[in-house]
Amino acid sequence: GSDGPPGCYEDFEHTDCLIAFGSNLPEQHPIIFWRLKSALEKRRFPVIVVDPRVTMLAQMADMHLPIRPGTDVVLLNALAHVILAEGLADMDYIESHTSGFEAFRHLVADFDPVSASRICGIDEDTIRNVARLYAKAGAAMSIWTMGI
Repeated sequence: GSDGPPGCYEDFEHTDCLIAFGSNLPEQHPIIFWRLKSALEKRRFPVIVVDPRVTMLAQMADMHLPIRPGTDVVLLNALAHVILAEGLADMDYIESHTSGFEAFRHLVADFDPVSASRICGIDEDTIRNVARLYAKAGAAMSIWTMGI
């Protein structure tokens, strides 16, 4: 594989929801932050930051989830749990473009929002709301950088 981003700068201009994990773009990746800021000036979309730190990006975000360090995967699995449990996943796309999905579904079944909340420190209703917001966005985007 390649250790490179799967997206491109232009993705910021088309997203309807952005979740940033462990990312303080203004200080770590100023060019990417500039692209995000430019996209937000053209049209507003929710920015959700998952980071135990109160970073510059977290301060400007619509939602900051100050997760317990080292529990990012628990939160990600809980988000997937909600999306699948509430029928918000694009199953046609998943069936056409993935393999091993049933094993993934089985894995995330154990990460309900109540259990995940106890581990990662994010309120269970917040987990549900973020999952719904992300799943219902026409074009959702997630990024991670140096904090993960």
